[in-house]
Amino acid sequence: MEVLFGKIQFFKDGITVRRPARGVFLIDSFGSGGAQRQFVELVTSIDRRRVTPFVVTYYDIPFFRKQLLDAGVEHVCLAKWDKLGITFLVKWVMFLKKNRPDFIHSFLNIPNFYARLAKFLGFVPMVITSERNISLTDSRELVILEKMFWRLSDRIIANAWGVREVLTREIEIPDEYITVIHNGVATDRFRQPCFNRVAEIRAKSGASHENCVLVGMIGRVLKQKNQLGLLHAMAKIKSKDGSLPFRVGFWGSEPDSEYAALVRNTATALILDPHVTYFEPEEDVASVYAACDIVVLPSLWEGFPNVVLEAMSAGRVVVASDIVDNAHIIDNGRNGFIVRPGDVEDLSRVIVNVLGLSKDERRKIELRAEERVLTSFSLQKMVQSTMDVYKELGLC
Repeated sequence: MEVLFGKIQFFKDGITVRRPARGVFLIDSFGSGGAQRQFVELVTSIDRRRVTPFVVTYYDIPFFRKQLLDAGVEHVCLAKWDKLGITFLVKWVMFLKKNRPDFIHSFLNIPNFYARLAKFLGFVPMVITSERNISLTDSRELVILEKMFWRLSDRIIANAWGVREVLTREIEIPDEYITVIHNGVATDRFRQPCFNRVAEIRAKSGASHENCVLVGMIGRVLKQKNQLGLLHAMAKIKSKDGSLPFRVGFWGSEPDSEYAALVRNTATALILDPHVTYFEPEEDVASVYAACDIVVLPSLWEGFPNVVLEAMSAGRVVVASDIVDNAHIIDNGRNGFIVRPGDVEDLSRVIVNVLGLSKDERRKIELRAEERVLTSFSLQKMVQSTMDVYKELGLC
């Protein structure tokens, strides 16, 4: 028997048998965000013959936790009670001393820092970090941390070419350290809505009658997502054709209370209150997409938005802003629609055009959207690409 970087190799009858690599997967929480969804999808779908995953979080937000536990993945929350994270760091060091993983794979900027610190302190031989958004450069502190510590990452996985461009241009990370792996979705999941729930959603939004169109926006209520832009676009549509029956549904948590209040106040000022319904985040997103006639994502910045992939996979017509890799997903006018970011006039014009499509035209777009995700952005492809990185690094 020989030990190499924590991987036990058994030599029997001339055959080398390696146990699965022990991987610690680190993220802030199981909140309802896109990064958290991708994190859980990866960990629960990973090949257990090659990697044994153990999940660590430091905030106890359980939105996706059941999915993880149902898949039999072990998890511990090392609660972070203070702003500087000293309590978490102490628990993190104790955890690593006891468990000695073969590698850490982290998602999001602060978890990336904790993963790199573990390698700096000698508790793990290999670290893989993930960058999920181009907003990294909005924080001077995060830019400084990234420039100081990126070299402690053996590989950086970016979920979009636009994110990779930010890392190479602003942080000056050489290309060879970065692998682009786009988000993936479990396509079958979004084709199995609960029709009772679909009917409930449409009734609650006031879109239960046949001719009323429900415009859905799924995402946390934040300036980044630009709910205000959608409200102003719908107000323009209403002012031009007051007879058009439509409703707007917002699904998402409200981490920025000031912006959330501004959204609600703006809806009131634009006399859109009767047309707008605010929903809590839902695990049954398949039913949410099925309830919507159009899904709009007018974000001002993103990484690689799950909502676009999920809605297309569910066979919805998507209208999204032309940021990062959205144009890589959507072939404008063929399987969805792209609009100029922050341009209310363009957004309202495109929504009106979508509403004017015939049933046959709409169905062709929906089928092309489903096919695009199935062939290029499946969960299986994302997981396999990640496993390929582990193999390239000698982990499995």
